[in-house]
Amino acid sequence: MINLKVYKILVIDDLPDIIIYFKDIKEIFEERNLGIHLEFEYEHHVDKLDISKPYDIVMFDFNFSGGRVVSKERNKTGLHLIKNYRLKNKQTKIIFYSSSFNINSADQITLKHKDYFEMINELNIFKLIYKNDSESTLLAIEEAIRELDIIMTSLEKMSDDYSELNLTFDSQSSELSLEELIYEIKMDTNEGREFRKNIVELITNYMAKFEDN
Repeated sequence: MINLKVYKILVIDDLPDIIIYFKDIKEIFEERNLGIHLEFEYEHHVDKLDISKPYDIVMFDFNFSGGRVVSKERNKTGLHLIKNYRLKNKQTKIIFYSSSFNINSADQITLKHKDYFEMINELNIFKLIYKNDSESTLLAIEEAIRELDIIMTSLEKMSDDYSELNLTFDSQSSELSLEELIYEIKMDTNEGREFRKNIVELITNYMAKFEDN
């Protein structure tokens, strides 16, 4: 029996009804038979956000606090959450979305140039999309999945296919199970970077020998 990869997506939005929207997104993926299987989790409260838990994709609402804060603070809330999230989680694909602006009309996006610079260069935000456009949401999620780290996704497939083997990896500081190693890679820890570096060097050396022959 083939184990199907399930991509885990966290939606951070203070509106409970957003669950219905992403339930429809999941159903459309299944109807289109793209070979992509999604599992959504939701967080509606800022103080309950666990930044140490890895996901393949995190959807951040731009105006997370809705009408409970004044306008100037409201537009900063989503960015503030992402900054906190990136303190501990470096690799997860982030999609920033909102119904308050139209991505096709730059003058309706209440962001400054320094915000764009920060989103691209420091926060590594994958996409900025319009919340009420389901097709844009579908495409953004699909593109993010297609561009996930190949080392990470390969290890996850190995973990699913060979779970009974209890595979481990010896790092400089400890021995890690395959599940622990995947976590370290997703969180971009020292152990995760060490393993990635070793794999890249191994592949590079192999390719060099192959070309020599």
